[in-house]
Amino acid sequence: MRELTLPAPLIMLPGLAADARLFGPQCRALGPNAIASDWPALIHGSGRETLQGYARRWAHALHTEHVAKLDSNQPWFLAGSSMGGMVAQEMLAYFPRPPQGLLLMGSAQRGGTVSRFAQWGAMLAQWVDRPKVLRWVARGLMVPTSLYDAQDDDGRRLLCQMMMDANADRLQWGVQVCVDWHGPAEAAEDAGVVPVKQIHGAADRIISGGLEDADVVVPGAGHFLNLSHERTVNRWLFDEVTQWCGIDEKAASRVEDPRVSWARRPEVASQF
Repeated sequence: MRELTLPAPLIMLPGLAADARLFGPQCRALGPNAIASDWPALIHGSGRETLQGYARRWAHALHTEHVAKLDSNQPWFLAGSSMGGMVAQEMLAYFPRPPQGLLLMGSAQRGGTVSRFAQWGAMLAQWVDRPKVLRWVARGLMVPTSLYDAQDDDGRRLLCQMMMDANADRLQWGVQVCVDWHGPAEAAEDAGVVPVKQIHGAADRIISGGLEDADVVVPGAGHFLNLSHERTVNRWLFDEVTQWCGIDEKAASRVEDPRVSWARRPEVASQF
């Protein structure tokens, strides 16, 4: 049995310049309930699709593919890295059955948190041949540390490859959307009572304004801390999900009805 096996589904949304491969460390450590999603394509010919419209389409797709197949009593959870966390907050208004909790990794809960460096990069991408600029960024010629803070060689290679594989139109659209984001839309805020927790790298230089809202700050971690500090992030994800499910670390289940399929009995919980 894995050391940390999630007791309920956790759907994870990657950062803009990444895809489902970003969450390899989480999927390997947290078991089959750790679900890594990929970015949907932009609507064909629509370079101006709104973030809210995009979030609506992605939420409906996730509901059909994953949430609708769950038992109605089974909780599920949503997580997002970087821009994936911003989109996740916008999604909350559109799920027929919202998640029990939202977990943000190197993301933001409000606007104005994208660093000046990232804002400069967004403007540059509008004026210079974007694929060429992207190659410079990916190879570390322009930003040798900002995206790769604290990453080992494997982490750098993965981030570089994901960036090179990403859809060019979506990248250009998403960079500007991140800079312009003012926080969750009113409809998402009105979705109401979904609790939000955030973990952030102390050395994050992409979303540099996220530290003020973070519940956990990881010393020495940069933007993609789920790669560079995977054990810390895995443990945090596991702890938050198990607590929201009513399972404590001392094996005393707080769920009163053991017939609920996702409620682990104390003798089972003690193995985590």
